[in-house]
This record gives sequence, structure tokens and C-alpha cells, in this order.
Amino acid sequence: SMTEAFHNPSALYAPAMRAEHALADARRAIAATLGAQEKNVIFTSGGTESDNLAIWGRLAAMHHPGEVLYTEHEAVKNACLEAQARYGVAAREIPLLPSGTVDLTALEGMLGPQTALICVMQVCNETGVIMPVKEICGLRDRLAPQAAIHVDGVQGYLRVPFSFKETKVDSYALSAHKIHGPKGV
Repeated sequence: SMTEAFHNPSALYAPAMRAEHALADARRAIAATLGAQEKNVIFTSGGTESDNLAIWGRLAAMHHPGEVLYTEHEAVKNACLEAQARYGVAAREIPLLPSGTVDLTALEGMLGPQTALICVMQVCNETGVIMPVKEICGLRDRLAPQAAIHVDGVQGYLRVPFSFKETKVDSYALSAHKIHGPKGV
């Protein structure tokens, strides 16, 4: 795609139409791996922009956003801290255990009717620790069912099983360069 199918997929000439088909094939393949609907796969310039779109987009659509809980990755953390200024939310970091995983007991105590959004990494980019996404979703379902969950899956996509249907996660960010694709997608 970087050397041969670089045409504008929105144009009507033949090479552009082939690029549009390749884009549709990529969207279909990604949706299938995540148990998502094709119409919900949105291409951005990378993982950070995807995190920003998911976090700020969710909060901008809420009338009374409340509180955002997040884990430590800078892309997610910075978006949540910026959300304090943009949307008036309270942003609180979810504590981690010494092993590097989410402290589920602490998270349980943080969840409540004020919780609007929970943002977690699927896999920590620095330690490789796999976060307990299913358990986090279970706590959300029990204690803060109104809260959305965003998962930064950049390190985990295609390495750690994930399904929208099983977790009821609202958004998931990934990046092509982590799976041998071009940078900036």
C-alpha cells in the first residue's frame, strides 16, 4: 500500500477503487478479529489519536461526564488529564499492584455512580503485564454499569485474546505498526 496502492480511496478512477477495496478488506479483517461491526472500525493516524478520539469523543457526548479512571500509559493518561480541562471531569489514576497489574480491590472502591469512563491498557508497553480486562469489565457491570470502558490495545492486539462481545468494552485502540503494518495507521 505504501508503494503501489497509495491512491485516494475516495476517488473514482480504477487504482483508487482498488485502494478503496483494500481499505474495506482491512476494515473487515480487523472487525472480525475483535468481534466488532465493520462500521465501527475507524482509521486514524495511530494509537494515540485513537485513544484521544475514544476518550474525548465519549466525554464530549455526555452532559454530565463525572469521573474518568485510567491506568498509567502516557497516551491514555494525558488524554484523561486533558479531559479535566476540556470537559470538567475528575481524572483519577487506578492504582497498580507491585506486580504491575491493576489493583482490582482499589478499583472496586473507586467505582460508583460518578464513574463515566474507565480507560485501561490491555498489555503494559513497558513490562508486558497483561491487565485483567474481563475482571475490570465485571466490576464495571456490577458497580458502575453506566460507565464506558476504553482499552488501549496497541500492545495486545492479536497477541492477547479480545472480544467486544465477551467484554462489552466500548472502544479499543490499536496501531498498525505493531503488527507489521505501516506507521501512521
